[in-house]
Amino acid sequence: MTRNTDTPFRRTVLRTGAAAVAAFGAGCFSAPDETDPADNETSDDETIPDVPPEDDDELELVFEDWFEENTVDAGVWETEFPWGERIHNFNAYASTNNSYVYDDRLVLEAREEERYIGDLEEADQSRDVGGPDEETEGDDDDDERDEEQSDVVPYTTGVATPYRSFSPGFIEGRIRVPPTVDGFWPAFWLTPDDAWPPEIDIFEFFGSDPCAYVNYHYRDSEGSITDDQASYCDSTFSDDFHEYAVDWREDRIVWYIDGEEVYRFDDEEYISTTEMRLILNFGVDASFIGEPSSDDLPAYMEIDWVRAWER
Repeated sequence: MTRNTDTPFRRTVLRTGAAAVAAFGAGCFSAPDETDPADNETSDDETIPDVPPEDDDELELVFEDWFEENTVDAGVWETEFPWGERIHNFNAYASTNNSYVYDDRLVLEAREEERYIGDLEEADQSRDVGGPDEETEGDDDDDERDEEQSDVVPYTTGVATPYRSFSPGFIEGRIRVPPTVDGFWPAFWLTPDDAWPPEIDIFEFFGSDPCAYVNYHYRDSEGSITDDQASYCDSTFSDDFHEYAVDWREDRIVWYIDGEEVYRFDDEEYISTTEMRLILNFGVDASFIGEPSSDDLPAYMEIDWVRAWER
């Protein structure tokens, strides 16, 4: 889609000026000593964009994590999906070992590594969410593999979600996605832990498609599940970190990439204000994105920081 530059923001604040309000509990997951998630270097720029909404005085910073302690705080983050599952619409197990902090970044690592999970048909209680332009009704799954019984999946991967839920506000993260190749499905999204829809996808990347997709799943006036989706195509996103954000309000949802508005949904009738959980995950081997090549694994989704405001 064409980039919308009507409301760009370029105001910055010093990183040290952001107030830390997230509560950190006891217990941590440590990074494996042997892990070196690529040889990526973080920019020396110590400034971050301020929030773009004009009425930012209404916003209160309620959560942030800069991952500066070299551990994943087990009192803040859980490494499974909010509804208690470790498999979600893809053929990989989200292991605690695959979510860790390295060099002040949260890393979600995908590996070619078999994992015993019991009966796949029973273990996968995932929600039916398709890829770009895929018809979904929320009830039936066309993936024949989901009908097969299996006790092993061929990959492990990572997921991280704060224990708390979030109300409408502004949520952002600075993230480097893995290479856009067959079999990879990284995502940064919001959904309740006890119902679906709604769902706000801050971004998704589908396999070898180089575009970032933004999406809102909801029920229409007849109760049918539908979605509003757009894509943003630019240079290779995996080459560097980018800032992805969503401004979620009662009357509109606005998506930003690197401080510029890329899409908005403003049909107020269908915008949910239900509290939602924030999810970062690296999907692997879904039916609509193909199987990953061994040459592309291991691979990494890296999160430099995450912040959330509420109104």
